[in-house]
Amino acid sequence: PFFNAHTSLLNAVDAADHLGCNTVSARKLPGIGVNVVLIGEAGAGKSTLVRVMTGDESIFTSSTYAGTRTDSRYTSPCKISWIDTPGFKLPISPEDASHSQ
Repeated sequence: PFFNAHTSLLNAVDAADHLGCNTVSARKLPGIGVNVVLIGEAGAGKSTLVRVMTGDESIFTSSTYAGTRTDSRYTSPCKISWIDTPGFKLPISPEDASHSQ
């Protein structure tokens, strides 16, 4: 289903000649695969997104505890690889940033 939608979108882009986009490389994705790396703040929902997209209920998710401690790769049914990474915490204010040094 994903790659059917992908192809439909590329066909629409090709039909819109005024965009001037080249879709040749994008059309090769189903044959070579797609890797999606999720990077973001801790607790942002990266692991939850991977769990939903892959259907893998064994992926630990939590809104209160850091769950992902190392990079992990999961594959969805349509052969997209999802790489879940540990989150990071950004300073909320300049004062917080100066206290963390």
